[in-house]
Amino acid sequence: MPASWTSRGSVLIRLARQHFAFYRGYLDGLDLRLLAERYPGGDAAVPGKEAGTASAKGLLDWITQQLLMEAERCGQRSAARLLRLRPEQTAAKKRDADLPTLAEFQEERDPYHMYSEIELLELFELEYPDRTGNAERLAQRNRRLRRRQEAMLQLIESRIRLEPGLDDPVVAWIDPRLAAYLLKAHIVTLGDLHATIEAYGFHWYRKVPRIGVKAARHITGWLLLPATRDALGVALSTRGITPPRQIQIEQVNPAAKGLDILPLERLSLPDRLSGVTGSNRGSSASIAATNDIEAIQAWLSQMQAGSHTARACRKEAERFLLWSVLEAQKPLSSADATEVRAYLHFLSQLGRQSPEAWKLHHRTPQKNWLGPRGVDRWSVRWRPFEGPLSTASQRAALSLLKGLMRFLHATGYLQSDPSAGAKIVAGPALESDDKDGHRKAVLQDEWTAAWSYLESQPRSAQSLRIKVILLLMVETGCRLQQLARMQRGGLSCNGSQWRLRLGADESPSGTVVVSKDLHDALVEIFGYHGFNDLDSVPPSTPLISAITTDLRRNPIVHALSGSRIYRIVKDFFNKVAAEVDNTDPSLAARLRQVSVDSFIHRE
Repeated sequence: MPASWTSRGSVLIRLARQHFAFYRGYLDGLDLRLLAERYPGGDAAVPGKEAGTASAKGLLDWITQQLLMEAERCGQRSAARLLRLRPEQTAAKKRDADLPTLAEFQEERDPYHMYSEIELLELFELEYPDRTGNAERLAQRNRRLRRRQEAMLQLIESRIRLEPGLDDPVVAWIDPRLAAYLLKAHIVTLGDLHATIEAYGFHWYRKVPRIGVKAARHITGWLLLPATRDALGVALSTRGITPPRQIQIEQVNPAAKGLDILPLERLSLPDRLSGVTGSNRGSSASIAATNDIEAIQAWLSQMQAGSHTARACRKEAERFLLWSVLEAQKPLSSADATEVRAYLHFLSQLGRQSPEAWKLHHRTPQKNWLGPRGVDRWSVRWRPFEGPLSTASQRAALSLLKGLMRFLHATGYLQSDPSAGAKIVAGPALESDDKDGHRKAVLQDEWTAAWSYLESQPRSAQSLRIKVILLLMVETGCRLQQLARMQRGGLSCNGSQWRLRLGADESPSGTVVVSKDLHDALVEIFGYHGFNDLDSVPPSTPLISAITTDLRRNPIVHALSGSRIYRIVKDFFNKVAAEVDNTDPSLAARLRQVSVDSFIHRE
């Protein structure tokens, strides 16, 4: 077997039904390039490409070699040479073309007509003894050869397994080098491969390092063959075989509509939330819109379809509509200035709170709003947000939302503009960081990778400390020096709820709810230092402390400097990046950029 799948013209390493069909076509005299267009492997489908014929020949050589090996396994070693023979159709034509007619023979051998006709025929027979029935005998020979070849092919087909299954490992069917790349991306079986293509769509190979577009096209082509599809029992959907820009969402799943976190095209709202009876509806609108979704579509129709502006406007209108019907439980046309301010607060908090703290003030779990980047709108993994929004992104969201509201008010769809006067309030620290471009908010997939890595590490004082640091950064959003100054005295319990004071301000806005995860991590780390519970910890004890070996005998806890905390966080995310570097290099690159500043969302 050739070392490279490109040289043998197939990503597969074992015979499948399409290979037998390919070989039968070859024995019947069909053109190799035409055959290669029907089956995976090679570049023959690209017109005018010389490499196509070479690749098709490589595929033919590989199939022939595999057939000979299988014939020997079937005990037909002596008959295996039949598969190398090809009917002599071209040779027959050449022989017939070289045979002269009787008139031509007489002109050459008897120009003076010295022989009688009988004598001339005897001379012709003597010189060309095989000319009688030559073409017919050759045709009979070819038919006998093809019958014996077909019998051999059927015997091999009956003895080997040609049909794959979803539980088959990828290494059993696909080139070892390609299969190794798939395994690194946790694609173990053909079922995993099919699910990956369905999840990520046409560009699924971008999630698998070292798998290029050519190999991906051949793998997908094999899965699309009727024989493979019938054997697996599943078929690739439109989104798995069509470039995203060429897909209409109705082609993918036209029935998937409802009231949930869904793209605008799939959102189906009941009358109470659709805006048909919105409290802010105008009496005479100049646009033909009976509900809020139609009003948004009327706004978007003014923009160039497919443009960046249209996509950005649709995204922000979609986000506000989803928040309005799911969180505020009001139609968009019933929202007032209070709802707009609540939405802006929602944007500032999303992705920056623990699940427990988020659940206290929101109906929909925080994780339901967040998803990985680069997911198609028709995917079940689609979400309206990828992670926390920076101040600049929040301002951009408000600007586009104001554009929508001004349009609806100007056309008479809304009586008043609820976004008038709304603005993003940010402290000077946030603004300066955004202008300098040093802020990089942590996305959901980055946080998930970091937390999964931490949970996989052995339990130790160091792992407990980094857990406390991570949770404090996420739940407080404070700057580095504020984290270093946090002490046990800032913790207070009101019934069953613990709160942490962030500064000298005693007002509720100056405190945050402590999640159960953070509370338990603090109890554990202080237990390592020799304290039985939080009540026994002195108020001046720092929440982020140094780790020493003699603290159990002398429970004096020393605070860490801001620079030391910064280095601990950077080292941790570098370790996480090294862990995922082989499976997702782009995620690893983003993890290496994370620092304490990435979590700041307070002054």
